[in-house]
Amino acid sequence: MPSADGVAEFAGTAPVQRGLTVDDAAAAHGDTARARAAMDTLGWSGGKRREWYRGARTWMAVQVEQLAGEAEAFDYDLFALLDACHDAAAAYAVPGLADAVGLRLRRPGGVVERVSFVRGARRYTVEVAGAQQPDAATVTALAVAAASVAR
Repeated sequence: MPSADGVAEFAGTAPVQRGLTVDDAAAAHGDTARARAAMDTLGWSGGKRREWYRGARTWMAVQVEQLAGEAEAFDYDLFALLDACHDAAAAYAVPGLADAVGLRLRRPGGVVERVSFVRGARRYTVEVAGAQQPDAATVTALAVAAASVAR
C-alpha cells in the first residue's frame, strides 16, 4: 500500500492501518445483506484499509480487497460502483489510470472523492474527504501512487 508522501497535504502524516472483515466491507454498502451475498458469490476473502487524518474532517484512505479472481474483482468493482451511484454527484475518468472510475459522493458532513480500480484479483479503492470540497487532483495522486505498487 502506498504512503502519503506523494500527496502534499498529507506528506509526513502517520497512517492508521487495519484489516477488513466481510462485515466491515459490507457495512460500506447501502444494503448490507445484498453486499454480503455479492461478496460471498465473488469469493471476497479479506482486505486492508490504510487511513491518514489531518484534523477531524479531513482524511484520505486506500482500501484493498481480495476476490476469488480477476473477473470476480471486476464484478465486485461494478457492484460497488452501481451501489454508490445513488450518492454520486459526478462520475469521471481518472487521468493516468485508464481503467479507473472516479466518483464524487455526497455524504453526511461533506463530499468524498473516490477512485476505484482492479489489479489481478484485487479491488483498490482510494478516498479523500475534507471539510471543504476535496480536490479531485488529490485523490488522483493517491490513486496513481496506489496503482504503482498494486499487484
